[in-house]
Amino acid sequence: MAEIIVKPLDNPDFITTLRTFCGILRSCLGPKSGVKMLVSGGDYLTITSASSRIIRNIPLSDPICVFIAQIMKAQLEKCNNFGLYTGILVSSIIEQVLSKKDKVAISLATVVLQEILPKLSSFLKSDCLKIPINFSSVKQLIHIVNSVLLSKPMCGLTVHEVEPLGVCLVKAFLGSIGEEMGEVIVISGDGTQCDSRLYPGVLYMFDVHDNLLDLLEKQFHGGTEDLLLALFNIMLTNDECGNKLSNDSNKIRITSESSFNTESEFLKQAMLVIEQAINSGVKIIACQKVVHPMLRMHLRRKGVLLLDRLGTAPAQAVQKLSGAVPISSLTRYVENLDMMLGRVTSVRRLICDGKEYLHLQRKGGNVTTLFVNAIGEEATIELKVCVEQSLSLLYQLVSQPVVTPGAGCFDMFLSASLQQESAMGYSRLGGLGSDEVEGSRSAWDYPRLEGPDYDEVGGSWRVQWVIQDEKSLVPMS
Repeated sequence: MAEIIVKPLDNPDFITTLRTFCGILRSCLGPKSGVKMLVSGGDYLTITSASSRIIRNIPLSDPICVFIAQIMKAQLEKCNNFGLYTGILVSSIIEQVLSKKDKVAISLATVVLQEILPKLSSFLKSDCLKIPINFSSVKQLIHIVNSVLLSKPMCGLTVHEVEPLGVCLVKAFLGSIGEEMGEVIVISGDGTQCDSRLYPGVLYMFDVHDNLLDLLEKQFHGGTEDLLLALFNIMLTNDECGNKLSNDSNKIRITSESSFNTESEFLKQAMLVIEQAINSGVKIIACQKVVHPMLRMHLRRKGVLLLDRLGTAPAQAVQKLSGAVPISSLTRYVENLDMMLGRVTSVRRLICDGKEYLHLQRKGGNVTTLFVNAIGEEATIELKVCVEQSLSLLYQLVSQPVVTPGAGCFDMFLSASLQQESAMGYSRLGGLGSDEVEGSRSAWDYPRLEGPDYDEVGGSWRVQWVIQDEKSLVPMS
């Protein structure tokens, strides 16, 4: 039977665990930070300094740390950036209040924080902190990307290796912007070399050497006609057996008569939709999920190329590239099937980093695939996360084309502004007792920063800043 243990928030165990958790996050911040080796229960080793990988792999049992991890996840889901800053800010404030270093009551600290938040929001909206981004030149964009790439030492990139990757990343970003917002798909290599390549269109890993692909290449690659494509975002199988690989279809299974009839009805309806698509000239069927073995065999006999188990992100990329409308029902859209088909200009086999891919392209498309690789498996995974964060920042600049000054200027401005407000703020609490006033003043006082601990990359443009001590504040995006 589970035991419920009740402890006060200022329990020393909570504070010690919180201080340790904050120290882990703090030590991962900036280009001079260290990496963390996280070992799971199954002895799987993760080496990282990225917040998204840390909170996904580190076991947490302390309720306060779990709460902070959820806040970090929410920040990453919204912006895909500043997870470390969010965690350090929240854990530092909570640790400072619970440990009562300044002898400030929790209720009073809450009042002070509620007073600070709108002032911080006002500071961040100030025009003196906003530097506009000029999209007519890629120089500023490259500086921003480089600062993010160099902030993760686990990627193992030197300054000379960051420059071509930053240029390639900015090219991919600019190639995805048009009348409609496109997409950049990031795929990683096997960690044998450090390089980056950009491909227009979508890459799909193609494991089977299929003569059908050779036929399609001869018919459509570089031809004048487009290749019709149908996209399904549902599972084209009726039972849990469809989740198994196609080579499991040879195993003997005992199936009841009712389930057999249900599966037969599903296959009949699926076959009807597929036949209608084939009669409309479809040569490629893409499916986000699993396809029934019988449907796979039928498509092969009909000379239709099948791309199954795409996943969410590649399926969305195929949708944007081809203009296809995802088919999410086998009955609702039968009459309007022709209006839901997409088009691609060419399909060809491509070998990249020793792996075989299917390369889908369309003239005028705004979907690109960025292939990144670093030395080592963990470094490659870390680099992919870092590249995706860089792309998220660039896309955020489309809606809000401003950055803040780097080289510690942002930190010093916020610190000085809060100190100025504290000089006026605690006097407004004169109606309280003398001890409470002094406590309020202590809660308002934030020390000045000694200077930036962040190496500036390529000028004064930065997106991340380093927290100098527990009382420093973090910019929130």
